[in-house]
Amino acid sequence: MDVASRPKPLPILAACAAWLAMWLATQGLFVINDQFPGGSLNTRLAWLTGYVAVVLAVAVVAFRRSGRAFMPRSKLLWLYAVPLALVLALPLHYSGPVAVPLLAAMIVITAFWQDYLSFGLVQTFIGQRTSAFWAVLITGGLFALGHVVFLAGRSAPLAFLTACAVYLAAGCLLAWLRELTRSIYATNAAHLSFLLVFTPVFSA
Repeated sequence: MDVASRPKPLPILAACAAWLAMWLATQGLFVINDQFPGGSLNTRLAWLTGYVAVVLAVAVVAFRRSGRAFMPRSKLLWLYAVPLALVLALPLHYSGPVAVPLLAAMIVITAFWQDYLSFGLVQTFIGQRTSAFWAVLITGGLFALGHVVFLAGRSAPLAFLTACAVYLAAGCLLAWLRELTRSIYATNAAHLSFLLVFTPVFSA
């Protein structure tokens, strides 16, 4: 009997709960950054970005064996040429309140953390306990939840439902890329590229 025919719901639910706790304890802090002491926006974001970088570094070391499953040696690393070019182009089209070097570091570090946690650790764990289809759908749903949870009560119902659909589609696409390529490189490069293109637009 293969794993797809005998899914293990309790470990999967536990992984989802752990993911949500880590997401709120890292990405969630950026949403409420204005409630923290520390002076200017740039100072607060710099501290939070440093904190996420430390969490990421600890996770990479602690889960280095698991990481080999989704961060293998691969020719797909060339895909990072696209976000690298977009980072270099940021000063040409961004003039928002966050310093450009900080914005670039924040996007790169937090996006990699999101993808390492979601499409790396959690999707791998879930995929070992159910089918690839459900691993993609559950992980994509978690990614969507992590974003729309901050919109609940802050937007009109139609706008909220639209955001749910968009984030779910994006999450499933990123999870599918991870499943298709057997690594997080294409997923992370796509995620980074989107953020580097549209963050200046959204913050204009």
